[in-house]
Amino acid sequence: MFCVGILGLNFALLTISVVSGRLITKSGQYRWAIWAGWAIIVASSAVMIALDASTPTYGWVLLFVPVGLGHGLVLISLNFSIQALAKERDGAYAAGMYTFARTFGMCLGVAVGGTVLHNTLLRHLRDAGLDENIAHNAEGFIFTLNDPNQHIVGESDIRAAYASAFRNVFEVLTAIAILGGLLSLLITQVTLDRALESDHVFEGEVEKTSEA
Repeated sequence: MFCVGILGLNFALLTISVVSGRLITKSGQYRWAIWAGWAIIVASSAVMIALDASTPTYGWVLLFVPVGLGHGLVLISLNFSIQALAKERDGAYAAGMYTFARTFGMCLGVAVGGTVLHNTLLRHLRDAGLDENIAHNAEGFIFTLNDPNQHIVGESDIRAAYASAFRNVFEVLTAIAILGGLLSLLITQVTLDRALESDHVFEGEVEKTSEA
């Protein structure tokens, strides 16, 4: 169900990436996409704090759509800006560094999110007087919760603890998004229309240059 649910997020991310990429190429302006993307990420992350155990499936699926829009805008626009701000000869290095930083950030985000989820879930379970071992296998126990053949004592309280833990995760993500949005205000605008300076040229051009 979750894999199907995030299709809306992926579709929105891919669609806005293509559209915004064409708009940035035509206009030569990329800061609008960065700022709009961070604004949408902050707003959508903040709205997700309101999710609870009673939220219907279509509710969180629809909320994932603006999340995809925000991330799509930020990912593609930062790719433009980092190459535009670098020297022409360093464009490839800048693109490679951006890819590395983005991949590293994704790994770090998963680690931070998982740590927040486990620690806060442990606290909520303890406060409710429930089995704290559930937090040590938080992901796996979800399948047990969704198994109709399982009869779990205190199931509603456990679901409420999960909802509270995820709410804490979204609170952390919202704070990080606000910081990222504020830092993006420091990005400057430079022109994308400039001559290509590269040591890699066609062999015929090298011969013409030598003859001249």
